[in-house]
Amino acid sequence: MKELENILRAFVNRYPRLGYYSGMSFAAGHILRYLTEEESFWAFCIFNRQILTLNYYPTFIGEQIIYHLFDDIFKQAIPDLYAYFVEQDIEHLVFTSSWFVSQFSWKLPVPVSEQILELLFLCGPKILFRGALAVLLLNKEKMMTLDLTGVFMVPVSYTHLTLPTNREV
Repeated sequence: MKELENILRAFVNRYPRLGYYSGMSFAAGHILRYLTEEESFWAFCIFNRQILTLNYYPTFIGEQIIYHLFDDIFKQAIPDLYAYFVEQDIEHLVFTSSWFVSQFSWKLPVPVSEQILELLFLCGPKILFRGALAVLLLNKEKMMTLDLTGVFMVPVSYTHLTLPTNREV
């Protein structure tokens, strides 16, 4: 754990305006499983600067852009669930923002969130949107019977969820 702490401290020192963000340790820890401490630090820097560029600035402008982009995608991809959320006054930002910031490590089982993180490395930030749409589609019928509290808790029940071994996206 000292190596992970060193990586996070070095990252915060290198990018003081960015600082620490939620989910940071999960991504850094995952990288550390495969690389040395120094290699992990530099890979983590690249991950943040090239893959999560918009998402993590102190003004949260990136998060606002991502929210509006996902809102449009969600409206087009799953219009009936989107309409239900609007009708029930459910803002998906309440739960999707935590999915995006933590790269899904907060709510999904570790093996699934690790696979999502690997896909994020391979394919870029579009995986965040695809992952969110997948979770919404998998839970659509159940979500359309719930209020905000129920909708927020749905992905917690997916501890048995696994992704196919075929890594094509």
